[in-house]
Order: sequence, then C-alpha cells, then structure tokens
Amino acid sequence: MKIDFKGILEGAWNSIFVKDSIEKIHDKRMQICDACPFNSDNMKAKNNYKTFRPDFHCTICGCNLDMKTRCMACECPMHKWKALVTEEQEKEMLTKLENNESKS
Repeated sequence: MKIDFKGILEGAWNSIFVKDSIEKIHDKRMQICDACPFNSDNMKAKNNYKTFRPDFHCTICGCNLDMKTRCMACECPMHKWKALVTEEQEKEMLTKLENNESKS
C-alpha cells in the first residue's frame, strides 16, 4: 500500500484555499467512496477490518478520503473516479493561485 502524501497535501490545500468548485467535486467523489466496499468504515462493518487509524480512509491505497477526494490530480485506485488534471496542469494552477494571493 502506497499512500499518496502529495495528493493528500494537495487535497488539504484545496480544502482551505480553493473552496467552491473543489467542494462540488469532493462531494461527488465522497458519495462514490461512501458506497465503496473498500473504505475503512465498510471494511470494519462487513469484513472485521482492524486498524488503529481513526480517519475515513481507503484500504487499497491507504489515503485519507476527505483529503484525497479534493486532489484534482489524484484518481481512485479502483478507477471509480478519475483525475481531472495532470500533475503539470495542477502545478500551473497552484502557481497561478499563489501569484494571485501574493498580489492581494
């Protein structure tokens, strides 16, 4: 299991600074994750999954779902939802956002 720390950090950034459109995408993705048999809550309930982690996470990739679903360059490891931008596009968008913030 390889946790996507970069994607989780992007999701955290997006949850703080890029609210409106990211939240709509996050909500749609979370609906998919809520129904997925591989999320930690469903695995605990149906498969006696044991973990010390208190967060809602994917048992396939190990990522925190609240953050990963806000990452626009991330995709579900089970291909239930896709990345919306490439990593290069993501870097370009973040640079523009940072430049706009520094001008304010």
